[in-house]
Amino acid sequence: MPASIAIAGAGIAGLTSALALARRGHDITIFEREADLGEAGAGLQLSPNATRVLRTLGVLDHLHAVAVQPDAVLLRSARNGSVKSRLPLGEKAQDRWGAPYLTCHRADLQGALLKCVTADPNIKLTLDAPAQGFSFTSDGVSHPRSEAQFQLLLAADGIWSSLREKVTSLDARFTARIACRAMLSGDHPAARELFGTTHNVHAFMASGFHTVAYPVSGGTAYNLVVVLPGGETQRGWVQGADLDLLRHALGGTILAPLTKAASDWSQWPLYEVPALESWSRPPNLLLVGDAAHALTPYAAQGAAMAIEDASVLAGLLDDTDSVAQALVKFERQRIPRIEQVRRRGGFNSFAWHAAGPVALVRDLVLKHRTGEKLMADFDWLYGWHTDNRSG
Repeated sequence: MPASIAIAGAGIAGLTSALALARRGHDITIFEREADLGEAGAGLQLSPNATRVLRTLGVLDHLHAVAVQPDAVLLRSARNGSVKSRLPLGEKAQDRWGAPYLTCHRADLQGALLKCVTADPNIKLTLDAPAQGFSFTSDGVSHPRSEAQFQLLLAADGIWSSLREKVTSLDARFTARIACRAMLSGDHPAARELFGTTHNVHAFMASGFHTVAYPVSGGTAYNLVVVLPGGETQRGWVQGADLDLLRHALGGTILAPLTKAASDWSQWPLYEVPALESWSRPPNLLLVGDAAHALTPYAAQGAAMAIEDASVLAGLLDDTDSVAQALVKFERQRIPRIEQVRRRGGFNSFAWHAAGPVALVRDLVLKHRTGEKLMADFDWLYGWHTDNRSG
């Protein structure tokens, strides 16, 4: 039966959830706390488990012009740039996992989602509507900006979710690392020298830190991310980077020129939401996306997991007799999946930041891993689709 569903937040999790649910006939109202939806964030990677869902929702039709389909992920030494491992992408990823691996700017993805949302008659978008305004009764959920009564509220209000406290006392925690981010023109000599002329995702490994670079905006620019140890600063995403800290980290590596080549470096403290026993408060509240399970970026799956959430929930609401049953099944399926991705991110962090003998062993193992074996390692992650979920 179609349900009336409220969604708090118009980020990736909220917009994707709205589309997935509306396509199943549900009436959706999105409540966004901001008065306008401006561009936010930096680049992101969309692996096949995410693009498969976006393609089904019609979002890729609006994204292909500005997204990039890289040929490979290259694991490289930050010291001398040598390639330690190559994970094939491009057409090979499309053939193996049935959907493309794309890189794009977060604002481009949000723009594509918004085009689909505003064109859907089953979705209403309400701005300047804080999540604190929701009221809960045994009959449903309400908000002062709407006369409707909702059967379910999805808290898609991000890592600083104000609704999470209704489910758990746990809050997002600082990981003792920061991400310094910048954009670099693809025509800049430093970009051509470091990244060449072929579109790839570059992951530079170093003792204690790593750097990721990949093309966005149709290949006209590179998104740069340097993840390194740092102190906790003010909460929030956009703040000026400590350039002395960045220079110290990149000094002595082939990446040192990036501190000058790229302008407007910003510094983002890295937080994560710890593993929660439950993401819901029956009968009418469910956390999704970063509100439920914000991850560190080491597996590049934050956006993908929010997109998966949307697809799974939409299917479960169709397959079960009640919203309450759908919430139970959603947690049963999604929590183990998220924890598996969390473990993969932890492994990547350990491997990419290794030093000394551990780094030597890592490089030796990578040397003997063929592209086919590396792709097989990601079948569980990139090969996921709603029909092969368990639970």
